[in-house]
This record gives sequence, structure tokens and C-alpha cells, in this order.
Amino acid sequence: MTFEQFQSAKKWCDDLGAVLADARWEDEPNGKGWLYLDALYIEEVQPHWPEESRKEGKWHLILGRVEWITDDLAALERRLFRFAHSEGYLKVDVSAIKEGDIAAAIAMNDLDDACAYLQDIMGQRRDRRATVQQFRLECGES
Repeated sequence: MTFEQFQSAKKWCDDLGAVLADARWEDEPNGKGWLYLDALYIEEVQPHWPEESRKEGKWHLILGRVEWITDDLAALERRLFRFAHSEGYLKVDVSAIKEGDIAAAIAMNDLDDACAYLQDIMGQRRDRRATVQQFRLECGES
């Protein structure tokens, strides 16, 4: 699943607590927000929240013991997407990766470039398509 697919698959939920057991606080109105993969969410900051929180932004994300409040929903979605990958919520198809691709990634000596290269091969990135073809040519593959 690409980031764009992750974003487009989200569903609005007027009662996160009814769907997710950990999204309900006692004696507070229902949490509202975007639901991803039927298991993860970004909550909309509500009028009953503390003024300080409401001033920080419209959207709230908490992952583990770290939380963010911002008006930039896409930035929170990127964090949630990376979390979903790292925690196994998203399946990754590695069948497109060839033996030489791993060697080429290792030879890059830069973790970000190596990850981007492998993501290109798996079809999970759109902004660096030429990278795969370029490195395969440099490694003597056609």
C-alpha cells in the first residue's frame, strides 16, 4: 500500500470509542476523527479540549507516549503511515526485489537512499521511479 492509498482509504468516524476500545475516555463526549485500516486513528481536537490544545491545531495523533497536535493532517498521516508499516499493520510485498537489488542497496552506503531504492522496486514510491532503473544499470542488470 502506498501512502496515497493509505490516505484515500481513511474513513470519517463520529465515535472512535465505539470502534476502538482505547479511544474512549470516561465522562467525555465521543472522540471524532479519521480511521485508518479500521485500527488506527487521527482524532479531531474538540471544543471541550483544553484551550492550549485547541490553539495548537485541529488534529491530534498519539503513538506510544508521543503525541502531536497540528493543523497539518498530511504530516500526521505520514507519521501514522510509517508507524503502520513498522508495527505490521500493512503488508509489504517484497517479491519484486531481486538478489542484486539488495547488493545495490547495501552499496549505496546511505540508509535513506537504500530504503528509497527498495521502496521504488516494491512500487511504494512514485517520486523516484528512475532510481530503480538507474541503479540496476549501474549494477550491470538489465
